Amino acid sequence: MLAPHQVAETLTEATGRKFTAAVRKADGFQNAAAQPSSVFEPAYAKGGFEFLEQVEDGRMAYIGSVRDDTKKLLDREPLLLRDWAQLHARELLKAAGRESEVEPKAGIASTLASFVKAGTFQLSDAKRKP
Repeated sequence: MLAPHQVAETLTEATGRKFTAAVRKADGFQNAAAQPSSVFEPAYAKGGFEFLEQVEDGRMAYIGSVRDDTKKLLDREPLLLRDWAQLHARELLKAAGRESEVEPKAGIASTLASFVKAGTFQLSDAKRKP
């Protein structure tokens, strides 16, 4: 399991652009979702606040357990974030508003791009890595 800063580092390596993790506590997420410009539907967001709060305070700590059973369930090795990000680098950049006219790759779900689009991870204006 990767920590938020490790996810950002992995995305940076895969895309050549600097990603930073914007880690929020439950109350910070609630404040952001309550803003008029928020993309979150209010009733759905309220349930999300309660969920995040319970995970944060330990009432739902059990959901954080990690088990690598990809081989057993899907009969294949897992696709690591590093490999997924390399496959979807251009799509990630597009979702972050830095490239245009890029279609998602077929086959592998590209849900991380929606996190980028929603602002969970932010692309900085740092220069492209050499």
